[in-house]
Amino acid sequence: MEKITVALELPKSVLAALGVPESELAKVIRELIAAELYRQGRISLGKVAEIAEIPMTEIPTFLARYNLYIRYSVEDAAADWKGLREGLEV
Repeated sequence: MEKITVALELPKSVLAALGVPESELAKVIRELIAAELYRQGRISLGKVAEIAEIPMTEIPTFLARYNLYIRYSVEDAAADWKGLREGLEV
């Protein structure tokens, strides 16, 4: 993944509002960006893991922390079911 570096000037009160030490601020900002983009439907769970720099095994905990849910539509289920059926016919 190609990365960019962003420098931000924020009031120190942001640390208290977020309840994190300065050493964890970058991680929390990455998580907040990933959570909001996922909430808006703009990125996948794989991208959430990439942006937040967490393993996929931590996605359920991450989603719960930000009160998010896995989006899995009827169309997704149908596509998965079709793929399973085709795989079993081989």
